[in-house]
Amino acid sequence: MEVALITALREAIMTVMTLFLLLAEGGGAQEAVYDVALGAPRCISYGSKCDSLSLLNGRGSLENGVEANRPNTLDSCSDGNSGMYQIDESIEKIMVVSGEIDGSGSGVDM
Repeated sequence: MEVALITALREAIMTVMTLFLLLAEGGGAQEAVYDVALGAPRCISYGSKCDSLSLLNGRGSLENGVEANRPNTLDSCSDGNSGMYQIDESIEKIMVVSGEIDGSGSGVDM
């Protein structure tokens, strides 16, 4: 079961990261908004950072942790409703940042 959960979490992360890459032209730090057509958060403009803010807080319909706009995914991978919110695994926030891979000023971009 843990392997299935890890696999589902990885797929969810990849789905949301793909959303963040579907960006138009922009500039600096961007804040994601829920996109009804996609069924998930996305940044409207391209920028140096895209932050999901609190759009992903919660998981499924867990007590004290109902996720707004669930399941926040492009595919059929829905959230599980077992466990306890903020005790068991959940993805609360995703932030995609552009920049250098090693942070050394080497100019090697991500």
